[in-house]
Amino acid sequence: MMREQGTFERLITSLRHYDSNVNVVEQSLCAISNACVDNPKNQESLGMRGAVEATIHVMEMHRENPLLQDYGCRALRNLADNCEFNVRIEGENGGINAATFAILGFPRNAVLTEQACAALSNMAQSEQNAIRMLQQDVQDIVTQALGSIDSE
Repeated sequence: MMREQGTFERLITSLRHYDSNVNVVEQSLCAISNACVDNPKNQESLGMRGAVEATIHVMEMHRENPLLQDYGCRALRNLADNCEFNVRIEGENGGINAATFAILGFPRNAVLTEQACAALSNMAQSEQNAIRMLQQDVQDIVTQALGSIDSE
């Protein structure tokens, strides 16, 4: 229903146009994330309309904001969950870096780290993305973050 009414186009346009407005970004990332849960058609539709790239863009803009990093990782996680199309797009457009930087920026934030790890796990379903992760030492970064959370 949302796909047919142009809601996704408006959502992504708002995210791009108001990318510096924290409230718009927060609500948009939540809407993208929620629309993807158990809905492969929405996942692919959002991916084809640029939701992955828009999500990565706002995560890069708001690296200092743990809430937006969390919501961004949730959106990446849900966009890529069993969706090969979005897994590929995330890997090709900096999704691995976005999730990794979220972990590095807030290594003691257990909720954010969980979402980032889940997003990375979904992205790792692609062999090309798994290779990218190995080249970027993502496993060491995740292990270190999880160790710092467990030690608290």
